[in-house]
Amino acid sequence: MKKVAVIGIGSYQHEDQLGWLVIDELQKKCGNNRNLILFKSKGNGLDWIDVTADVDEVFFIDAVKSGRESGFIHAFNIDSDTDVKNCALGESSHSVNIVDSILIANNIGLLKLPVKFIGVEIRPRENVGTELFDLIIENILSNIE
Repeated sequence: MKKVAVIGIGSYQHEDQLGWLVIDELQKKCGNNRNLILFKSKGNGLDWIDVTADVDEVFFIDAVKSGRESGFIHAFNIDSDTDVKNCALGESSHSVNIVDSILIANNIGLLKLPVKFIGVEIRPRENVGTELFDLIIENILSNIE
């Protein structure tokens, strides 16, 4: 069985807690799974880097504001050819854009690429609907079983 790290990016801002909420839900559903590493990141630099050591796959989950319709899921692999400007995820509320920090970690030899990124389009002061939330959890769980 492969070992997977799921890193939920978030902050204490109402709509920016999505990544943390996904981690909370995964903890409830599979907290005893020793092949699943769950981590809540504030998205500031590389606070998540130790979590990615010795894993087979890494997921990053974050709320994004790119101007797409609310609930739109941006899901893609980030690899060495990823152009940060073309990710179209909007401006980051974190001190360092998460895609930038992933590429930096790879460039200095701390992270193997590709990694998976799931960003959910959200509006200010908005909660993520239950259906969308369940879809995100299902997507992650299907990749670790």
